[in-house]
Formats: sequence, structure tokens, C-alpha cells
Amino acid sequence: EYMVLSDVVQGEGGTIDKYIGDCIMAFWNAPAPDPDHAARACRAAAGCLTMLARMNPEWELLDYPHIGVKIGINSGPCFVGNLGSRDRFNYTAAGDVVNLASRLESANRRYGTACLVAGSVRDAAGDQFLFRHVDTVIVKGREAATPIYELAVGSTDREAVGLLNEARGHYERGEFYRALAVLQELMAKDTQAVRLAKLCSACIASPPGPTWTAAVSLESK
Repeated sequence: EYMVLSDVVQGEGGTIDKYIGDCIMAFWNAPAPDPDHAARACRAAAGCLTMLARMNPEWELLDYPHIGVKIGINSGPCFVGNLGSRDRFNYTAAGDVVNLASRLESANRRYGTACLVAGSVRDAAGDQFLFRHVDTVIVKGREAATPIYELAVGSTDREAVGLLNEARGHYERGEFYRALAVLQELMAKDTQAVRLAKLCSACIASPPGPTWTAAVSLESK
């Protein structure tokens, strides 16, 4: 797994920081500047997911266990350099931006997704990818709300993605009935649509107060 996925990451110009248990930590835009770093990180993530989807059936024929992966991507200013002591150090990235990427990786389990990216990544990566607006979260230690998106790997249904994002916009503006109307044709085939519809229905049944926001607390690491 390490060899296969590491090749994908490095093939997109990623710098592999370290292996942490079964985790690969990598970053882009250092040591050399890369103006396309957000898109390349997304391509690497899509490549890893596609590679595992292709390789798992082959590995299972050899009686190897199925291997899944969860990915979190964030973008922003952070510390990059040699970190450690005089006798032992490594070239790494650290800071709040890195911590949020780790939170997003863990949050995939909550949302049933494989790759979550922060809004900063969605904005920088451009229209060559499909992103589904999954939620808006506030993580522990941060005051600002962060929109998070699923990188829709293997999906070519731009209309369905657009409808889900439209419904999410209605929900965040408190337009719960409008959101439900948009979601009707998606719920039969989209678990995120079902989840959002349940949120809308709960708000209709028990209308929130004037200070309500759609942002939810993401406490777990």
C-alpha cells in the first residue's frame, strides 16, 4: 500500500513528510513553490482512491485484506522546515492548517466519505474537479466556520453535484422547504442528500431561533 500510494503522491509533485502507522502525511508547494499545489493534491487524492479501487480486487484474490483510505486536504500558511533538536530533526510541515487537514481525514468516518477538503482547497483547485458541499464545521481551537467538501472521485454527474450544493445553500440560509424540494430527486441515490434532508426536516419540525447557523462543532480528532 505504501509503495503504490507513495508513487501516486510523488507523481503529482507531493513531498512525503512521514509515515505514521498506516498514514502517509504529504504536502505540496515546498520545498519548491508550486502554484498548482491545490489541484495537484486533489489529483493525487483521486489517484490514490482510483488505484485502490483497481488494486483491491487483485489483492483479495491473493487473500489480502481489503484496504480502504481516508484523506483530508487543507491549504493555507504554515511552518515548513527542519523541526526538532540539534541532534535529531526532520523536514516537515506544522501549524493550524496541518491540524485541520488531520481533522478532515478523521471526519470522513462521520460523513461516510473518502476524501474531504477545506473550502480553501476547493477555491484554489478550480473547476476541473467536482466538489460536494458536505457541511460547515467549527473545529476545536478555531472560531471561524469552515465549509468542507467531498472530492467526488469517479463521479461525472455534474447536475447531481450541482443540485446537492444548491440544496446545501438553501439549508445554510434557513430555506429548509426549498432545500427539501431540490433534494427530492437525489435521495434515492445519494446518502448525503438523505442526511441533508433529515437536517431540513428536523429544522422544520423544530424551527431554530434567530441566531441559528448551519455550522456544527467538530470536536473529534
